[in-house]
Amino acid sequence: MLLFRPTLNIGFVWNNNLIRAGVQLKRWTTQGQAKVKRRLTPACSFGSEPRALKFGKGFGSMELIKKKFSPIIVLVAAIWIVEAVNLFLGHGLTSWGILPRRASGLIGIPLAPFLHAGLWHAISNTVPLLILGALTLIGGKTRFWANTVGIVLLSGVLVWLFARGVSHVGASGLVLGYFGALLARAYFERGFVSIAVACVTMILYGGMLWGILPLRSYISFEGHLFGLIAGIAVAWLGQKLKPRTGDTKAS
Repeated sequence: MLLFRPTLNIGFVWNNNLIRAGVQLKRWTTQGQAKVKRRLTPACSFGSEPRALKFGKGFGSMELIKKKFSPIIVLVAAIWIVEAVNLFLGHGLTSWGILPRRASGLIGIPLAPFLHAGLWHAISNTVPLLILGALTLIGGKTRFWANTVGIVLLSGVLVWLFARGVSHVGASGLVLGYFGALLARAYFERGFVSIAVACVTMILYGGMLWGILPLRSYISFEGHLFGLIAGIAVAWLGQKLKPRTGDTKAS
């Protein structure tokens, strides 16, 4: 029995050291996890399982972009839904365009931007509408919708009053309206952002100004011209109605 006693003592000491090492390792592991958790808390948080990684707001930039530009995406989607229905009906809906100086043609003022004479007509308006609409949204959603409604109504009324006596359809008037509003805003505000946006607009779509000339009989140059005028007028009106801090008086 004496022969086994040293062995038992050695085993006890070895087991005791192992326990101490295990306790120390657990302590280090716990401290390390706490430090890692503190470092990662601002960007992400961990669930009960290691793979349950949840991203924070820093990873939601795409969602913010979609939310920022959702109005123009919805507007273009609505145009294509109407175009799909119109295509199915053999483009019979184009008769609901603006008919100048006719009472029945007044309904076309709000409807004309959603109606197109053909598939390629809708395609040709989609890309500039998306880009110029997105540039307009840099000024905020309120300004975007104010510009959109103002351009559609004012240009539509001008077409109804002064254009040729045929049906006028298409979103090109709205496109020229965005174009004019972006350029006019740069002139009225003289800000860095508005001037930069106007430069980009002019570089990309300056050639659209040819569309206000009566070069082709089947193109509504009146819609282009009055859309451009409406965009400038809406930008001017928005600048006039914009509150100025210098005009505020204390009572």
